[in-house]
Formats: sequence, structure tokens, C-alpha cells
Amino acid sequence: MSILNALLFALVAFAGSFVVLGAAWVAGRGRAAAVRHLIWTGAFAVLLALPLAALLLPSQMTFLLPAAPVAADGPVVATAPAATGIDAADVVLALVALWFAGVLFHLGRLVVGGIGLIRLHRRSVAHIPHGIGEAPFRGLSWQLRLRTSPSSEAGPLTWGVLRPVVLLPKASVTWPRERLTSVLLHEAAHVRRKDCLCRLIAMAASALYWPNPLVWLAARAMRADAERAADDAVLTAGVKPTRYAEHLVGLAREFSGVSFAMSLSMAERRMLNTRVEAILDPAQPRSGVTKMDVLKLGVAAVALTAGLALVRPSLAEEPAPAQKPAAAAPHQTPPTHKTIKHTGHIVHRGVVVADVDDVQDPPDPPEPPDVNVPPEPPAPPAPHMSAVPPVPPVPPVHALSAAQRAAGQAQAHAEARRAIAEARRALAEVDIHQTVQQAMKQAEQSMREAKIGEAEARKALARMDIDRVVGEAMRKAEIAMQKAEAAQARAERKRLIIEHRVTKDGDTVIEDSSRTDEE
Repeated sequence: MSILNALLFALVAFAGSFVVLGAAWVAGRGRAAAVRHLIWTGAFAVLLALPLAALLLPSQMTFLLPAAPVAADGPVVATAPAATGIDAADVVLALVALWFAGVLFHLGRLVVGGIGLIRLHRRSVAHIPHGIGEAPFRGLSWQLRLRTSPSSEAGPLTWGVLRPVVLLPKASVTWPRERLTSVLLHEAAHVRRKDCLCRLIAMAASALYWPNPLVWLAARAMRADAERAADDAVLTAGVKPTRYAEHLVGLAREFSGVSFAMSLSMAERRMLNTRVEAILDPAQPRSGVTKMDVLKLGVAAVALTAGLALVRPSLAEEPAPAQKPAAAAPHQTPPTHKTIKHTGHIVHRGVVVADVDDVQDPPDPPEPPDVNVPPEPPAPPAPHMSAVPPVPPVPPVHALSAAQRAAGQAQAHAEARRAIAEARRALAEVDIHQTVQQAMKQAEQSMREAKIGEAEARKALARMDIDRVVGEAMRKAEIAMQKAEAAQARAERKRLIIEHRVTKDGDTVIEDSSRTDEE
């Protein structure tokens, strides 16, 4: 029964992974990349917590299986199974071994990736950027470590959970200030949102549910959303989209973009096209994750995990009533077993016990001794006894009444157990309906709040666009005013020069005329 329950739980968990990841994909449509990344992280956390919740929480959907009757006063005789070649237990063990081999393979990939990162860290050196402000490192000075790779092919990488490391290529010492700032803003966004821890959770869930192809698609989508969320953080910091897209394409062209299992690479080429399109799209939502979003997702994840653990089906064996062995028919004597002597063998009760050559003939019985036995004396006559009164006849007892009472009691017990099982199923259905209704209400409230937040974000974005346009127009007007004032000053200076020249020429003419008169 335990093997059947384990196999049933594995099937339910496999089907539940489709449900959880499908719900995460639906919930993340139309949202910002950071919110989608948070939703994927919650879905993978639910998949990891589901086996533990199944061990701690009892199942509320138990199906009873009929059990074979057991004799009350006789030993239980086990019948040997028929030789069919392949047993169901062998098939289950083969499937478990195959699943366990897949889990070990994918966990081995994580170990190999970790070893590669340790070697890369040992070959790298510490790096201190010059001429960079405190904006990329705000709040991260105590935990962020910058290092430079000795190889010029390794692009910007980030890994680590407790003490994250940002590895820059060797050529980063010659980068322009704008490119280095953009790269540091991108990697610092990964560190602030704990993307390496989220990726580790996703890889562990993928190793546990590796037969499900939807798990690998979700892990790939989560990785792409992590990079796009970091890109949105760079653009929100004030970097121009066109310049950042140029930097991103340049990094992908100059470096290989190779990443390990537990690291995040900025210059990865597989998702470059979608990232550049999202960067240059002005209508793309770029909002971050708030504490309220994390709280809502945590509550929804706990409710979903508990609900799936409680409504999982389980099997139980229904105890059968004890049956008394059938009474032997009266005046029947057990058959006598004879030892039959065949040619070359001795068969006793249908079983060959020995060969004829190995069994010795029994010795002849001894002859009675020739002794004259004296005759026995005659017995004395028995004394006269009074007549015994006749015993009244005992009324016959019906032998079937006890069996009928036992059968009625067994039937009553079975009906009581069925009624208890139906009551438990009804109670579980009521709890399930209440849980589903509460989850639906919470989902509707979350949708309303999300719509309100989206409308406010759009209004804020529209106001930001208007303020930016007005600011640009004001700057252009100031520039035009400055140019006009400069032109007016130049015209004024020219006018003064001309007036001065005219005045000077007039004085000269007057002096010449006076001289002529005097002559």
C-alpha cells in the first residue's frame, strides 16, 4: 500500500507542476519583467515545498480499497503469485531508479558549475573602478565584490548568494566611463534582487521535476526575465535606451557570453534580440517589485502549497470482517493416508519420501511365549441399583443463528465505516471549496490592485513624458533667447561703432571747413 501511495503522489506532483507553472505563466502576462521574475520564483518555491508539505499535512481525500477476508480461527495461507516474467513492483522500482538517476545528473551539473566558478574566482584579481560614482553601489558596499578576469573572453558575470561576486573582463580597464557605469548598474541590479538565489531555486526544482518539459521552459523564461529586469533597472537609472542597446550589442560581439549553471551573464547571445527590442520599446512596463508584491506572492504560495498537499488523493485498505471456518460435517472421518510403495520409490500422502533400496524391511514380530495362563476368576454379581429417572430432551439449538448475528454485525460495521468515509470526504470538499473561494477572492483583489497600480504607473509615465517634453522645450527656448540676446548685443555694439565713426567723421569735416575759412 505504501508503494501505491508513493506512486500516486509522484503522479499527482507531476500533474501539479503543470498546474502551478501554467498559473504562473497566466499571472505574469502583461506585467513588468521584475514582477514576472518574482512570480516564476514563487512557482519554483511551491514545487520544492510540495513534497515537504505532503509529509507534514494529512491528506483529506482517502479512497478505501476492499481487503481480502481473513479467517478468525485458522492460519492465513499465502498463495504464490503466478510466474508472469515482469512484476508491477519491478516496474515501479525501475521508474524510481530512472528518476533518481536524472536527479543526480542535473545536480551534478550544478556541482560542476560551482567548481568552475571557484576556479575562475581563484584566477581573478580584485578590481577597483576609478571615476565611477556611488549610484551603482548604493547599499551594496558591504557585500559586493568586484574582480577582473585574467581572460579577455569572459564577459561580465555575477554569482554568489551570501557574498556575491561581479567578474569583469580584462578589457574593462580601458572601457569608457559610460559603458562601465551601465555594466555596473546591470550587475548591481542582479545583486539587489537576489537573482542568483532565485536561479538556484529554479535549478533545484528543475532537477526534481526533470521529466516535465514545462519546468525547463519556465526556467529559461525566468532567466530571460532576470536579464530584462536588470536592463529596466539600468534604464530607470537614467541611461539612454539607444546608448545602452549599443553597449549591450558591443559586449555580445566582443565577448563569448559563456555562463555557468549558477551564474548570470550579461553578454549572453541567445536572448539578445528580445532584450534589445524590449530596451528600445517605449511602451514596455519597467516598474520594479514592491514589498506588497512580495507579501502577496508569499501568501499565495503558502495557500497553494497547503491546498495541493491537503487535496492530494491517498489510498487505504478497508479492514474486512473476520470469517469463521466452516464446521465439519457430522459422522465424517478424515481420510486415512496410506503409504504406497511404487517401483523404486515410496510415496506417503502423495509425496515421494524415499527410495525402496534405502528403506529396510521391518523385523518380524516376536512369537508369543508358550506359557500356560491360568483362567480368570468369575466376576462377582453386580449390586441392584434403583432406576434412574429419564432426562428431559434438550431443545435443538440452531447452529446458523450465531453466524447470522456475526454477519449482521460485520455488515453494520462496514456501513458505519462507509458513512465515516463519506463524512470525511464531504468535510474535505467543504474545506476545499472554502479554500478555493478565499484564493479566488484574494486573486480578484490582487487583480484590482494591480490594475489600479498599472493605471497610476501609466499616469506617472505620462506625466514624466510631459515634464520631459516641457523641459526640453524650455531648454530650447532658453537657448534661443540666449542666441537672440547675443545677436542683439552684437547689433548694439555695431550701432555704437557706426555712430562713433559718423561722429568722428563729422568733427573732421567741421575742422577742415574752419581751416578753409581762416585761410
